[in-house]
Amino acid sequence: MHNSLSGTLKHKWHFITGDHDKYPFENRMFHKISLIGIFFALILAIHNFSTTLLFAAVISILFAIVQFVLFYISRFKNQTSKAIIFTAIQVNLIFAAGYFYNAGISGSVSLLFLMSLSLLILVSPAKSWKYYLTTNILMVIGLMLGEYYNPDVIKQQYSTRWEMFGDQMFTYMIAGILMYICTSQLRRNYDLQRKFSEEKAVRLELLNKEKDKLFSIIAHDLNAPLSSLKQYLDLLNVIDFSVEERKDMEVKLGLSVDGIQELLKNLLFWARNELNELPVNLQPIVLGDHLIPTTQMFTLLASQKGITLITEIPECITIVADHNMIDLIVRNLLNNAIKFSTDKGVINLLVERSGTKCIITVKDFGVGIPVEQQKFLFTRNIKPSYGTSQEKGTGLGLALCKEFVTLQGGEISFSSKPGQETVFKVILPLFQ
Repeated sequence: MHNSLSGTLKHKWHFITGDHDKYPFENRMFHKISLIGIFFALILAIHNFSTTLLFAAVISILFAIVQFVLFYISRFKNQTSKAIIFTAIQVNLIFAAGYFYNAGISGSVSLLFLMSLSLLILVSPAKSWKYYLTTNILMVIGLMLGEYYNPDVIKQQYSTRWEMFGDQMFTYMIAGILMYICTSQLRRNYDLQRKFSEEKAVRLELLNKEKDKLFSIIAHDLNAPLSSLKQYLDLLNVIDFSVEERKDMEVKLGLSVDGIQELLKNLLFWARNELNELPVNLQPIVLGDHLIPTTQMFTLLASQKGITLITEIPECITIVADHNMIDLIVRNLLNNAIKFSTDKGVINLLVERSGTKCIITVKDFGVGIPVEQQKFLFTRNIKPSYGTSQEKGTGLGLALCKEFVTLQGGEISFSSKPGQETVFKVILPLFQ
């Protein structure tokens, strides 16, 4: 009960002062200072009414009313800069009037001037600091000199020593609490920004290492098939190949080019995902219709290695997913199955319903996944591997599969028996 009430109050406070994601730190601090200042101004008014400082009490109430209006302008009209400027004007004018009706230099207004300067600097742009500082110093010195040369300008003095000490202690307490709140908020914001910067630096360093690794792999993977293609074209001008020899070389080159194409697609998705430029567009997808182009393409690719692709996709299954992401996931799983299957092998693509979920299963009877690599399978730390026809694999595709399945609210898992079989399962929500 206590935690629920505390959470509700905290939520209300954040709503009133401004959401962290929508309002800059300075704006949120201005809202907090305004509300706290209004609260203490009303308390100060009650305190002054209990003494002989009646005019000071009226000034405190006037301050609270004006500051509430300025808070409203900033929070709900989004005119914080204007509100801060008018706050600075009203603070200087009200404190100047309060100086004459609150015992002058013997009173506590000079302490309030100092506090207001600190708070204005905290919430205002840096370019305005020198103006607030100059105005504050000139105002305070002018008031003090005016009292020095003409003591009669002070309209109201303390009637007892207790009033003087009580007013000083009470004002100091208010100033101390406000300064503590603002300074702690500033320090907390600084610590959060520093932590965010450190985490961002670590992430950038990891991304840079991943980028270097990927570029190294890509340079190698692109060079090998392109060199083979160039050699084949050069040999065509020198050697007269038989039909069978030419067909065999063209099949191998075709597989290499297919590998390059899949690598470049994965790289494009990886780059867009890292730059947060890949939105997740979830919508109903009839898998039986949607996967027809993909299964037709991979049936042809599998046949080039003498592999049979068997698909079982009921027409009535509709999932909630992203078109591009589900394509990439299925393509990568089928591509890996073909890559690591032996000639004349079989690959099964099965789609089935399980409660409110859809299970997509890709099973091959190839070389399997080495035990030492299995724990790294969905990370970007996996080492490059080679298929049964020496097709190069970077491991990037499975890492993307994991990320994209998670983004769609699904799960991905696998089981593998080295030398026997590998099974991947993707679970996604059905369209209700």
